[in-house]
Amino acid sequence: MTRAAHFALGFAVSAAYLPWLPQSSAELRWVLAALLLPLCLWRAPLRFNAMPHAALAALLLWALCTSLWSAAPFDAGWRALCLLTMALAYWLGSVTHHGRALYAGLCTGVAVSSLLVIPQLLGWSAIPQWAAPAGLFFNRNFLAELAVPLFLLALLRLWFWSALALLPSVALTQSRGALVALATGLVYCRFGPRWSAAVFVVGCVAVVATGAWHDGGGASLLHRINLWHDTLAAWSWLGHGLGSFPSLYPAFTQWDDTLALRSDHAHSDLFEALFETGVVGAGLFVAAACMLLPERDRTPEGAALVAAGVLALVAFPSYLPGTGILFAFLAGRVAGGSHPLGDGYDEWRAYLVLRQVYANHGGVGGPRIPGGGSEPAVVQAAALGRLCLLEPAAHAGAKPRGGVP
Repeated sequence: MTRAAHFALGFAVSAAYLPWLPQSSAELRWVLAALLLPLCLWRAPLRFNAMPHAALAALLLWALCTSLWSAAPFDAGWRALCLLTMALAYWLGSVTHHGRALYAGLCTGVAVSSLLVIPQLLGWSAIPQWAAPAGLFFNRNFLAELAVPLFLLALLRLWFWSALALLPSVALTQSRGALVALATGLVYCRFGPRWSAAVFVVGCVAVVATGAWHDGGGASLLHRINLWHDTLAAWSWLGHGLGSFPSLYPAFTQWDDTLALRSDHAHSDLFEALFETGVVGAGLFVAAACMLLPERDRTPEGAALVAAGVLALVAFPSYLPGTGILFAFLAGRVAGGSHPLGDGYDEWRAYLVLRQVYANHGGVGGPRIPGGGSEPAVVQAAALGRLCLLEPAAHAGAKPRGGVP
């Protein structure tokens, strides 16, 4: 039942669609997520054992407090509902043992859009879109921003069929920001945060360079720069209130022409958090992000979360149901399940960790498998993918976590 609910949640936030109201599909997916998450969390334990939990809880409480002085009460209430739904997804990620079911549901939903991307690229327009090809996501960037972290997970976990199903949504949507996020996540998992930061900077430079001649001489890039400038110029210590950006932003514009194109979002979760929740909220945002990405946690979930962080700098994934739920779930996995060994670490990761432990102890101790070389049996078992990792006794005694078959 729980696995089925996880799969249904992933599929709902990535494939639910209203043909007669395509722009309202995001609202439908948020509502379905709010209804399905309590089923996924049925009898789930409540754990508060990590510093990111405290930082994110403080950020959530502060964001809800800013709704008291928001100029748009209705928008503030809707945004508060979305944030609470993401908080449930974060809780689910921190305690669940069935992450694969949610990933499978998300991949299946995005695969439906992957099937639609190819005919849309060839001119088929039966489904209304703002920027084609977008599948069921109305905008191709929205599709790519969800497909890229899932594609990264599929690659690092060797889920080749899932990666193949997600490939059209990654490659054919031509989302430059999503491709930079993909490269940054891959480099992070292999080389760590320093090299990934360098790749991010190089990727941003490449985006600026291509934007100089793409899309009519960089009009889209220029609009984004003007938008960020005016958003940062409107900063305040306490913020203008949750959900106030669409209503108040035009009053602060200096460079951006809102008569030609009015933006409902700042195209940066960090900048929009600064506008709505002030320096206090943006500071909590940055603090939580730093706590969620320790250098030692270079797992598939950690790499996908790095890609999500890149997207949060140049887009607004937390305002979209698919990316919002996935990113909150990944954050919960990294924060709540960030033990050195546990659910979410593949066989090859356990093998590398145990090899390092073996090397640090000089290769001494532990039984050997006859004819299996000089390494202890536990290392050889990990290499063969037959290691059963146990959850810490304080949580589940000798009950297997199930992260490794």
